[in-house]
Amino acid sequence: MLFEIVFWLVALAIPLAALAWSTWEHDIRAHIVPRAEIEALADRLEREYGAGALAAAEEKEAAAFARGAATEQGVWRRVARTLRRRKGA
Repeated sequence: MLFEIVFWLVALAIPLAALAWSTWEHDIRAHIVPRAEIEALADRLEREYGAGALAAAEEKEAAAFARGAATEQGVWRRVARTLRRRKGA
């Protein structure tokens, strides 16, 4: 019984650690960035790209994904979400 518990704890440690790290990098760290900074990035994109601001934010998110910059990807995802919300309102 004890052997089985230890086995499963060891076997699940790596996937659970990977899940925790991924959640930290993609979600939590991106949400630590202040909303004012996200709004400022959205404003800057709207000034620079006009109607193409959402596409620019999505391109920046894809570029961050390609570089493996998970936190930056999450920030640009939040910027794109902000731009979609503004467009819908």
